[in-house]
Amino acid sequence: MRVWILTLILGLIISLGGGVTGSAIAVEASLTTGSISRSAAADASGIWITSGGKSMVEIAPCQSALCSRIVWLRRPYDSRGRPLRDRRNQNPRMRNRTIIGLPVLHPLRRAGDGSWGGKVYNPETGKTYRVNVYLRSAQRLEVRGCASTGWPCRSRFWRRAVEIDAPARRAVMIGPSARRAVAIDAAAETSFSADPFAAR
Repeated sequence: MRVWILTLILGLIISLGGGVTGSAIAVEASLTTGSISRSAAADASGIWITSGGKSMVEIAPCQSALCSRIVWLRRPYDSRGRPLRDRRNQNPRMRNRTIIGLPVLHPLRRAGDGSWGGKVYNPETGKTYRVNVYLRSAQRLEVRGCASTGWPCRSRFWRRAVEIDAPARRAVMIGPSARRAVAIDAAAETSFSADPFAAR
């Protein structure tokens, strides 16, 4: 049975020097039941809405592991209208990287049925932590980060975004300066965070 879902209208308010606002684009997604592929449901691959409300992360295979990067930000610019960059990175050579496109989970290696272990990078602190990722359902991912000592740990829960077509995905990857349409589950949380472990 074919189901039509209207996606949320994402108001991308973009400050560009003189306070110019960006365009909000609504996409009507024509979806079939089971639109998330069996292979994606079997692992953590796909685009995920993070728990804090300001970003989306794409997880994809990389060699024998899974890697990820930030593909969307609600507020992609700083107060001067410039793309946000990895300014707090402990390596000065990496501080010019844009937050959009930034690797966050890497590499995730399978640790069991529906679970992976690896590292998570937090651009808000410039630090890397140990992480375990658990696929709690086809739609729900637990991201549990721990200090290097193994304690303390904190979990955040991400929700899978509705699959989007290739042109829309390319628009997302282009970055904040481009118009983009992001199809997300209308029932999903509308708050995203670049930091999976930031306090709410």
